[in-house]
Amino acid sequence: MDKKYQIISRNLTKQDLDQVAKIHQQAFPDSLLTAFGFDAIKKYYHWQMTPPNNCYSVGVFQDNELLGFSFSGVLNNAELFFIKEYFPYFFRHVFKHPKLLFDKRIFNQLKKSMGYVKEYISKKQPLKADDERLKEKSFGILSTAVAPDHQGRGIGKLLTENIEIYARDNDYPSIKMSVHNDNEASIKLHEKLGYKKVASENGKWHGVMVKELKKK
Repeated sequence: MDKKYQIISRNLTKQDLDQVAKIHQQAFPDSLLTAFGFDAIKKYYHWQMTPPNNCYSVGVFQDNELLGFSFSGVLNNAELFFIKEYFPYFFRHVFKHPKLLFDKRIFNQLKKSMGYVKEYISKKQPLKADDERLKEKSFGILSTAVAPDHQGRGIGKLLTENIEIYARDNDYPSIKMSVHNDNEASIKLHEKLGYKKVASENGKWHGVMVKELKKK
């Protein structure tokens, strides 16, 4: 068999996080975590994989090289809970690297986070504690990324199919995900796989897609 087809998918371990962080940097150059650096990325995914978080992490490998990964699970407002958990770490990092205060990635993430807070305030719903949050039957995809050199090989589709199998086996009724509005490749892929765009209350689409799962 041609080597390029000899790929496998398996659950990720914490020993894979160096490769996860490398691909994250390549796939999400404008993210807040990328702005804070390699260690911050590892901390984030390590935190996702640590109880009580209910996280399903899967990777596609070729000869022990990670080609792509996906993290999913009960992850509502995961960024807010992570920042809350590691606030002293981020504060010290900014203090040591004051130029980060002018980084647009940090500004954009703060704006996004404030939007979450505003939404909860407007609905008069406080942020739920971990024990309440993790009991919800709401399954979502946190992030999916494929190394640039290996895009176009069906890796994103394979990762998504793995996620759907896990979600069905664990009786989740649907899968929710967010995608950048300009990420046409990801939007088209997920539409082919049955995901539909969900408009917000004002009728606009802000990148949320949902797939209803049916028992096989």
